[in-house]
Amino acid sequence: MKLLCLRLAVLLYVGLGVLGNSYAERQGERLDDPQQQVGSEQNVKSVDWHWQVIAGHGGTLTQQDYPDAKHFIVPLDEIIADLKALYEDSLLNSSSQINVTLPTQDGQGIRYQLSYDPVYSADFTFQHPDILTFKGHAVDNPILTGRFDIGPLGFNGMYQVNGETWYLDAILDSQQRQVLYPRPKQGRTVADQLQHISATQSEDEPHGSEQKTPVIAARGSYSNGGKVELTTYRIAISTTGEYTQYFGDKSKAINAIVTTLNRVNAIYQRDLAIRLALIANNQVLVSEHPDSDPFENSPTSRDLRANQQLVDREIGVNNYDLGHVFMTGSGGLATIGSVCHQSTNGQTGFKAQSATGLSNPIGDAFAVEYVAHEIAHQFGALHTYNGTMGSCAGQRAANAAYEPGSGSTIMSYAGICGAQNLQYDADDYFHSISIDQINDYIRVGQGASCGTTQNLNNKAPLVSAGNNQVIPALTPFVLHGQASDHEGDVLWYSWEQFDLGEASNSVAQMKDVANKPIFRAWPLTQDNFRYFPRLEDVVAGRIKLGESYPNSDRDLTLRLIVRDGQGGVDSDTRTIKVIKQAGPFQVTSPSRTVNLQGNSHLQLNWDVARTNQPPISCQKVDIILSNDKATKFDNVLASQVANSGAYTIDFMPNQDLDNGRLMVKCSSNVFFALTPAALNVQAVKNLSAPKITRLPTLQILEDQTLHLTLSDFYIVDQDSTHFKLLITSGANYRVENDVVIPEPEFSGKLNVNVQVFDGELYSEPTPVSVTVLPVNDAPIAVNDFVAVAFGDNLTLDVIANDVDPEQQPLHLLAVNYQGQHNLQINGNTLSFSSLSQQGIETFSYQVSDGELISQGQVQISVLPLGLAPVNQTQAFHYSIDEDTHLTLDVADFFSGHSSLDGTSLVVESGDNYRVEAQSLIPNRDFHGGLTAQVSIYRDTVQLVTYPISVQVNAVNDAPIGHDDSVTINQGERVLIPVLNNDWDSDSNSLRIAKLDYQGAAQVQIIGDDLEYNASDSFSGLDIFTYTLSDEQGATSQVTVRVTVLEANLTTTRGTEPVPPAGGGLAYYYVLWFACLLVWRKPIINEPDYVQKKTA
Repeated sequence: MKLLCLRLAVLLYVGLGVLGNSYAERQGERLDDPQQQVGSEQNVKSVDWHWQVIAGHGGTLTQQDYPDAKHFIVPLDEIIADLKALYEDSLLNSSSQINVTLPTQDGQGIRYQLSYDPVYSADFTFQHPDILTFKGHAVDNPILTGRFDIGPLGFNGMYQVNGETWYLDAILDSQQRQVLYPRPKQGRTVADQLQHISATQSEDEPHGSEQKTPVIAARGSYSNGGKVELTTYRIAISTTGEYTQYFGDKSKAINAIVTTLNRVNAIYQRDLAIRLALIANNQVLVSEHPDSDPFENSPTSRDLRANQQLVDREIGVNNYDLGHVFMTGSGGLATIGSVCHQSTNGQTGFKAQSATGLSNPIGDAFAVEYVAHEIAHQFGALHTYNGTMGSCAGQRAANAAYEPGSGSTIMSYAGICGAQNLQYDADDYFHSISIDQINDYIRVGQGASCGTTQNLNNKAPLVSAGNNQVIPALTPFVLHGQASDHEGDVLWYSWEQFDLGEASNSVAQMKDVANKPIFRAWPLTQDNFRYFPRLEDVVAGRIKLGESYPNSDRDLTLRLIVRDGQGGVDSDTRTIKVIKQAGPFQVTSPSRTVNLQGNSHLQLNWDVARTNQPPISCQKVDIILSNDKATKFDNVLASQVANSGAYTIDFMPNQDLDNGRLMVKCSSNVFFALTPAALNVQAVKNLSAPKITRLPTLQILEDQTLHLTLSDFYIVDQDSTHFKLLITSGANYRVENDVVIPEPEFSGKLNVNVQVFDGELYSEPTPVSVTVLPVNDAPIAVNDFVAVAFGDNLTLDVIANDVDPEQQPLHLLAVNYQGQHNLQINGNTLSFSSLSQQGIETFSYQVSDGELISQGQVQISVLPLGLAPVNQTQAFHYSIDEDTHLTLDVADFFSGHSSLDGTSLVVESGDNYRVEAQSLIPNRDFHGGLTAQVSIYRDTVQLVTYPISVQVNAVNDAPIGHDDSVTINQGERVLIPVLNNDWDSDSNSLRIAKLDYQGAAQVQIIGDDLEYNASDSFSGLDIFTYTLSDEQGATSQVTVRVTVLEANLTTTRGTEPVPPAGGGLAYYYVLWFACLLVWRKPIINEPDYVQKKTA
């Protein structure tokens, strides 16, 4: 007590408001911010703790023999002094840290940066000044984090080394001795009873009662890029006498409570932005003797009622938010949705009705699988497993059963579901449905009626799971997502299937039936992708329990959850539609282990399995090689290969490869197949480039193609025998698949550029001469149209529009005419005289270039008396703009003195336009040339058909913008992909040219998106516009509507004292005055501080 008063005196002396401001500042800190905290060795105090390795020592804290455990003797006094100094420094400077060296299993040690982080209320240290908690992260790799504490039990730590969690615990009754061991794998036992009851459930109702499915929304820790607020709940933790005696005495039991709560807080703050603060006078709830406590030491409803009465009586119903009791009888029992549910008007509350016990109540098995599990029930979370075997029977929650079998997350029953166990211990994170349910409870449920909130100066990540896809059945696939973080935090990813279905009553039923979950959750990772099933299982060819291939027509809902480690969580989903009629997509050869030399070729075959047909329509695939025993695939050997079922890899990489695999993956989709057996490659020396020493003499005829092969060349290479021919396009020719294609009608010399490749080295480019011999092509006869009035004579030059490819002179040879008019050949022209009334005739003619002959046709329409055509031998030409129409009139086709009585016009149907009455209407957005036929009738008799051509001129249309609407909370940030639903009919690229905003938020253009940062002071509808522009400058105005919801504010409920912010020191002067009184009176047996209950 004297030491405490001395510290308080020093703090009061330092300056007005220091303590209050320090505490207030801490409430606004990010949870664990490596960006702020990482300091160089010279900027952060460093201490050296000497860890002396000793022979193994038993001790009751581990209870098991861990082969990897190491034992140490530590300078405990030095450790405690350094950490207490850090605590005192943090009261003056909340960013205080120290760098320490922690032991590792390999003996190298790891540098960690520690800072003070209490998991108890403000006054707890006045009651227990020797118990302090800290957080930390590795100096060289801030993504590795840990939790630490000191107290009567010595120094305890839980920290990550190379991604693996290790425990550093003091050995009971020998605090100078420490044991370092990996995360325990003991898990739960079948005898353990983990149950829950509803806050509205009577004693006689079954334990399996469930609540309604919560509304899934972006709130709580889910924040969609918005600000994250930390919600603090005051927790009261009782103990049975057996629990206290396990650790030795009351002070050590309180230390053990804090150690457990420290571990639980790491999870709750990361996943839920919830802080559990142990109440200041929690010692009054710690029982010292089994005979005098009110508990049976085995989680039962009687123990829950006893704890409710005890905490209400000793602490006061308004002075805590949730209660719990620790014991040594194995099991757990909690009341669902009981946080903040206090006793009122004579009705017993539920907020302290939760219990957890374990014969060895330490470590992750106790903190994560029991305590964190049961407290989550108190926050409204249900069980997440879908199995019903073993202890899973009777406790399944149908509206939360998103995990196959036993499940593996905190709200699962991993280890106690018999044959349906996916593993024997739960992973230390919450499934996203649990996060949904808890967020729902603390925002709009009973949990919103108590607790305090403060801003963390952190924004949650923005997440995109990607586009929906259609895949074949019985085929693995891989999903990639994207996420960004405003503060640049290291992000942790988890892909989860988010489908509900019927329960699985056996291992045999854990298959793809009735939309049930078939893909388990895996631990958090920094990879933004996941293979379904797990890649190592696909490679092994045997899928482990908890995953199976989809084999029915169904939708798989896959959810990407991203954590920033600072309480910010966001998620996004994508749907993968499975088509049973397609698949399995699989590699058929090589089917056995293949041993190759580098730079050799390999034939690859696969079963397309209808994946190239709708609705999957995968036309191209990529060929990818794994260089590291199929743990990752990142060496693309070929891309955009036809999905034909066969491909030859010309050169396998010239490097040693052991147990490699090839992947065939759809280029535009997520599904893939692996070679079923290993590929082994032995590298060969390749020091000499190939040389082409002899060139062939090549010639082809005009308009022919030439296929070049390696056999056409003589190649010298000292250390290679396998080559590939490379041909590049050049003047007057192009190349497709090693085929040289001269330009049409070209003749003469081609210089074709070729090289030879041996897998690593190229020969010098070499021109190969190809002679293209000319070939005389037949002339091209173009059909003619003639309109003539009755009685007129006409000279027809039918070969005037005919073409000879070699530009040789053309001659009219013969005419095949058997009509009723007079037609005579006059050199290269025809003389025509109409001898009868109206009619349409067709005849043919022959045209020659002196060697070859072609045949053309002529249509002659003789018009009746009174009609004189405008054009006798030419088509009609028109020009209009895009998205306009051409209206024709029969008078357009005849001279002014023609008699048009009884005549009419019909536009015949054709391509790229439609006809309405006498109008030709091009298709929307069409531009280019159109040809059409216009028929002229007198009464019902067809007189003539005119060909017409229409040039439709391109016109740039303004882009089409669609309005956008989003809903967010005050203070949140969101990226609005406004261009996603805008489009341009001319296929121009679009951009945001201008933003017109005058409101309270901050809005800016970021690429193709608008970033909207909502103000903390505005709520309601915010409307603004942006200018949409295409690449040719055409613009449109588009409206964006943002609904800003008022933040859900909560206030402190209860009477636990909180240090004043803003510089007021009255609170501390009262404490100082109490210190003076105490100091003047000798203390022989200082009584425990007991806070009276409230009325």
